[in-house]
Amino acid sequence: MPASTCFRECCVSDGDGAVNLREPAENFTPGMRLVHDGPASAVFAGRFGDVAVAVKKPRLHTKTEIDRYHVELRLMLSLRHPNVLTVCAARAHPPEYFLVFPWQAHGSVAHLTHDAGWRPTTPALLKLLRETAAALEYLHARGIVHRDVKPANVLMGADMVARLADFGLAEEEVRLLPIRPRSRGARRSLRTFPVVTLHPRFPFNV
Repeated sequence: MPASTCFRECCVSDGDGAVNLREPAENFTPGMRLVHDGPASAVFAGRFGDVAVAVKKPRLHTKTEIDRYHVELRLMLSLRHPNVLTVCAARAHPPEYFLVFPWQAHGSVAHLTHDAGWRPTTPALLKLLRETAAALEYLHARGIVHRDVKPANVLMGADMVARLADFGLAEEEVRLLPIRPRSRGARRSLRTFPVVTLHPRFPFNV
């Protein structure tokens, strides 16, 4: 089985710049430093060769959570856009599961505004909105819904370019079609999508 295929053979990286999905963990885990510890995953700062990276280690206790990991990996491997964070390596082989991304030096927009005291000028704010909107337009054109757009999931690199990250809840649009009513009188409903908030004072729906 090629290194560009996950253990289940449902995730494949091909073409130029194919990603190794069986990257040995020792190639990026030594000296890792915890930078975020959330309920669904932990994120570490590390090195992959000579490159600074962020290493995401999801908490996978059930088959459903492992399924979700493979969906996230498969979707991210299909994306190539300057405003979407790309995968540069992965370990998709039991018992170890990791996702490795290029390090984004300024962290998330949430960190920049709430912790680092960043107060963007109007042009900088408009640039941030344009880049985030460009990422969403690209995803929607490919039939992908992110479902968790928020300041914590928009990262800023050293170049101050916004990159949409964390596809842990993302899904293909065809899998999010209206739920069929159980009976003739039942009301048709849609699965709900979270509110998108790029600035705490200006929430809006996507």
